[in-house]
Amino acid sequence: MLHRSPFFARSILPTILGADSALPVTEPQQGERLQKGRIYLAPVDHHLHVNDGHFTLSRGAKEHYTRPAVDPLFRSAAPPMGDASSASSSSAAATTA
Repeated sequence: MLHRSPFFARSILPTILGADSALPVTEPQQGERLQKGRIYLAPVDHHLHVNDGHFTLSRGAKEHYTRPAVDPLFRSAAPPMGDASSASSSSAAATTA
């Protein structure tokens, strides 16, 4: 989970990461079906959840002072997906002057 500033409406991170990845990199849309063999990035300022094989985005309360936070994703993905799920977390973020 990369904590990106909500002040940037559009992110080029999927394009940057996708340039060096063998897998497609995207920010999922509300209700989009989860597909294996893809890298998903939580959209700026939204928690990412997995419900019944589909993504749900929310602007719920910040967790550990951040949104997106990895906790909502883990809580929603781990029970139904078990060992079939994996995630990565990064604590870096860019700021502007």
